[in-house]
Amino acid sequence: MTPAPETFSRPRDLPLARGRLLLIGTGAFGVTQLPQWIVALRRWYGVDVRTCVTHSAVRLVAPGALAVASGHAVAGPDWDTSTGRVPHRDLASWPDLVIVAPATTAFIGKLAHGQPDSLALACAMDTSAPVVVAPSLPEGTSRFPPVVRNLRSLAADGIFVVPTIAGVSLDDGGPTTGAMAGLVDILRHARHAVHAPGSPEDASRERESHE
Repeated sequence: MTPAPETFSRPRDLPLARGRLLLIGTGAFGVTQLPQWIVALRRWYGVDVRTCVTHSAVRLVAPGALAVASGHAVAGPDWDTSTGRVPHRDLASWPDLVIVAPATTAFIGKLAHGQPDSLALACAMDTSAPVVVAPSLPEGTSRFPPVVRNLRSLAADGIFVVPTIAGVSLDDGGPTTGAMAGLVDILRHARHAVHAPGSPEDASRERESHE
């Protein structure tokens, strides 16, 4: 069983033009929350959620759980070209919004430097939809200057970065400042992303205002 979505405080609406959300999970412990989050998102907003995972993510969360929660097969971690389609192009063109949660240090660094060496990274780089990144970082890593620069670089390039929060280290039980934000905080940033000037949803609203 999974807790009912009502155990979360439902944020305001999530205005997606076609109701499509791509959720990318990477290999931090927070990825174990994604099945429950997907159930909540579908219940709250009636959105169509698809998922894409990295190789490190599937060590922590079962693709079957993501598939059952979303109602779709999971994309990744491998590139399936057996259908004759280009997987990352198909997936990147599908959503109105992309959320990467959790985003590991490795994923953040590769995204900041334009290195699409996985299906998940290729989708995040190739999409025209707004991208929201929710980092999950070890305590020391969250202060490491190159990592800080990578996060600033992503923000400067139009990626919406959700600040980390105080949490508890799984290693020693001590406090940490690099924990992934909760679903409600991530959704607040997502709402800002889809309302941002230049986003596909903003362009859609602009067209409607002139019709």
